[in-house]
Order: sequence, then structure tokens, then C-alpha cells
Amino acid sequence: MYPSQASSSQKIAQQTNAEGKDWRTVAQEDQTRKKEKLKSEANTEQNTDKKASSMQVLMQREQAVKEQGWRGAQKVTEADDQLKDQISEDGWRGYRLSEEVRALKEQERQEKMAIKSAKRARKAEQAIASWEKQKRNRKGTYQSSQKSHADKKYHANKKYHSSHQNLTDQHDTSSDLHDRKSYKNRHKATKQKKQKQRPPISEAWLKSAGIKYLSRFCASEQHFRFTMSQKIKNAESRESEDPNVHKQWIDAAVLLAQEYGFLDDQKYASALANSYKRKGLAKAIVRQKLRQKKLSTQHIDQALEENYKQDDSTMIDPNLFAAARAAKQKRLGPWGPKNIDYPTLQKQLAKLARRGFNYGIAKQVLQADLEEAERWLLEGDL
Repeated sequence: MYPSQASSSQKIAQQTNAEGKDWRTVAQEDQTRKKEKLKSEANTEQNTDKKASSMQVLMQREQAVKEQGWRGAQKVTEADDQLKDQISEDGWRGYRLSEEVRALKEQERQEKMAIKSAKRARKAEQAIASWEKQKRNRKGTYQSSQKSHADKKYHANKKYHSSHQNLTDQHDTSSDLHDRKSYKNRHKATKQKKQKQRPPISEAWLKSAGIKYLSRFCASEQHFRFTMSQKIKNAESRESEDPNVHKQWIDAAVLLAQEYGFLDDQKYASALANSYKRKGLAKAIVRQKLRQKKLSTQHIDQALEENYKQDDSTMIDPNLFAAARAAKQKRLGPWGPKNIDYPTLQKQLAKLARRGFNYGIAKQVLQADLEEAERWLLEGDL
């Protein structure tokens, strides 16, 4: 027995005595430890080789970036990756064959380009030859017409010199007239335009202005009073500066407009409520819009009662009619796309809610059939 073997056997014997294991199991564990140690050493060597290769690749890329720029280096790396993929798919022999095919195709392409360039050069030579031939043919006619051209040029120059001399003689007299005209034009430009003086505002003027305004626009009495007061305030001149007198003028204009039938708050409120209902707005939104028009609460309540009342149980709800009008205008529910998902349904409900309709009416309109919704519109128009 060698001393190393003896020492190892002694160690195994000591371990078996200490742990109570068989000597064979201890020997196997020792062998597995040695194998794991060898594997770890091999892995460390492989990792160091990979790091060295990656460092080499990085250095090559940096050099390519310095020489060709970032785009050129990127193209080189992409070409290398394609080459590796092709070799892994087709093998080295298949890659070489494909490279030969590519070289043959490139050669054929270069031959075709050479033929095309030769054709272009031939056409250019033919064009130059034809142009020179035309030039030779024109040379004889040019020599014959050269003498007549020189004579024409001589006579034209003679005529110009004679007219120029006459102009220099007349320059002294015309320069004075020119200076006078330029001074007059400058003086006209510097003059300020006279503004037209408007007549002062009076009761008669305010009445005519009020009738003209109401012939163009519809307004409530309060809004009409406000606009007339603004006209008096922004005027350049007035017959009187007393605010009580101005109030009397406005009252007279209001009375005149009421006599002619231009001012009627009740008719104006009912017409607005009807138009808003047909546009597809709920009762609460219509009330808010009428308040913005400076109408009184009494006129607003009466107008909403006329347009949003439901006399019989068989009669359609005006809010339902307005919601149907809104859905048809916005292409929602039966007039919109079919088989919609939950988020689009929520968006459609939100659109109707922004027009003042509650959840029940909005859901009823969106889930209705097209025939039923059209019936609601017909009944609401009656």
C-alpha cells in the first residue's frame, strides 16, 4: 500500500467511525465531491473564455464604429448575425453553394447594367451627331443673315441716341413738374381722413335702432333693454346725459316693439323650448338654457309645461321623444352599430347623460328596436 492510499483509507475509516456510515458510501461521496470540483473549474474556464470573447467582440465593434460610423457598424453586426443563422440552418456546404449562386446573380446584374450603360452612351452619341449636323446646316443661313442683322442693329442704335438727346433737352422742364406732383401726393398721404360726424342719439333714433335689432334677432325684454342701454353707453354723442331720460327712451322703445309684436317673452320662451326639445335636450337642460336668455321663471315654467307635458297615459313621454331625437342625431342605440361591447355602451349612456337624461330613459332608448324608436319619433311629432 502506498502512503497516500493509506492516508485516504485511514480518513475513510475515521469518518465511518465518527458518522456511523459504511466506507463505500463515504468513498462515493468523496468521488462526487471531486467531480463537482472539476466541473466548477471547467465552468470557470468557460466563463473566462466567454468574457474574453465578448471583450474581443466589443473591441471589434468599437473599432468598426470609429472606422465606419454607427450605422456601418450596425450593418456589419446584422450581416454577421444573418451569416450565423444561415450557416446554422443550411450548414457550411449549403452556405457556400448559396454564396456561389449569389455571386453568379451579382455578375449577371453587373452585365445587364453594363449593357444598359452602353445603350445610353450610344443614344447620347447619336444625339450629339444629329445636333452637330443641324448646326452645320444652319451655318450657311446664319452667315447670309448676319449682314442684315448688323444693319438693323446700327439703325436701332442711331435712333436710340437721337431720342436720348431730345430727352436730355426736355429734362430741365419736366423735373420741376415731377417735383411738384410728388410733393402733392406726399401731402395727401400725410393728411388725416376726416371722420364722419354721427348724429346724437335721441328717443326716435333708439326706437328705430331697436326695431332694426329685433328684425334681425329674437330677444327677451330684459335682454333687449340691456342691448339698448349698451347702445346709449357706447354712443359718441347724446341729446341728454341724464340716466332717467335714457330709461324713458328705453321704455318707449320697448312699448313700440311690443305694439308691433316684436317682443313677447311667452312666445319666445315656448318657441325656444320646442326647438331645444327637437334638438334632443332634456327638460332640466332646457330650463337652464332659458334662464341664460334672461327669461322670467313664470314664462319658463309655462313654456316647459306646454312642451314637456303628458296629457294621457297613451301619449309618449316628451323626455323619451327628446332622447330618441338625440340618439338619432348622434347615431346611438338602434341607429348606431349593433352588438356593441360594454365600454361603448357606457360611452353612449354618458352622451345621453350629458344632454340631461336619466339612466332609465337613456337605457330604454339604447335597448329599443329601430321600429319602436321610429314610432316614438312619429308620436312625439304629432
